[in-house]
Amino acid sequence: MRHRAGGARPVAALNPPPRWCVCALLVLGGVACARAQVSGSVAVLSDYRYRGASLDGERPALQLNLSWDTGSGAYAGIFASNVRFDDAPHGALQGIAYAGYAGRLDSGWVLEAGAEYSAFTRHRARDYPELYAGLIAGEFSARLSWSPHYFGQEAVAYGEVNATHPLDDDWRLLLHFGVLDVLGGHALRYGHEIVDARIGAAFDWKGGTLDAGWTDSSRETPLYPFAHDDARRALVFSYSRPF
Repeated sequence: MRHRAGGARPVAALNPPPRWCVCALLVLGGVACARAQVSGSVAVLSDYRYRGASLDGERPALQLNLSWDTGSGAYAGIFASNVRFDDAPHGALQGIAYAGYAGRLDSGWVLEAGAEYSAFTRHRARDYPELYAGLIAGEFSARLSWSPHYFGQEAVAYGEVNATHPLDDDWRLLLHFGVLDVLGGHALRYGHEIVDARIGAAFDWKGGTLDAGWTDSSRETPLYPFAHDDARRALVFSYSRPF
């Protein structure tokens, strides 16, 4: 989830959409034409935390996700959220287009692989692609991701494990652990490994999900040049609702 931006500009003066947006629309349009199942959700968060770092200056965020699932394993989607860079007087938008395939094994486990591209308004130098592969086994999942220039900077790999444990019919315990490893030539500048973890609980309420979680990371890194006050730890609340 960066160079200095100027003041607010009229819509007509913004950079033209990157080519990945056009490709994403073509892919998503093709999936939709294949009679895929379309779903979406909207979420409000007290802080947009991504891999332990705040991408919105520890301010509230509004997020939208649309996804297409063919039912045969192929899927695609788009995600959008507000963000705030540390050297910009105004906020920006992040858009992510993703596509992948998930196949079920005889054991019941699910293997998945895919790619995504993240882009930012006013900060195109921070756009980056990412490839991933993962395993899903019931309420446990693990994923390994790789980017050649993470947030427009160094090559990184990120490994994570996530688990969900039902407490009763409405409550769920949420656990996350991840490690980011800088692979590029400036690893000493950014530091090699950055660990992040999260523990939280989710509650089904009024057709949506309330979520509260405590997140922590091992240290700060200039890989995430977003507005923040050096707070590595935070209690984050969110409410998401499908449509």
